[in-house]
Amino acid sequence: MRTHNFILLNGSKAAGKSMLADSLAQAGYGHTVTLFSLTIMPTTLNRLI
Repeated sequence: MRTHNFILLNGSKAAGKSMLADSLAQAGYGHTVTLFSLTIMPTTLNRLI
């Protein structure tokens, strides 16, 4: 059982690393989305409140 959990943990770490690599590869797109959400979200939150 311990080895099974260990394999799952390492698998999720590897998946996280590949996701990180993917997000780094799309960094330009990601920064655009982040800036967009940072400018849009506060106004949306203010309207909700």
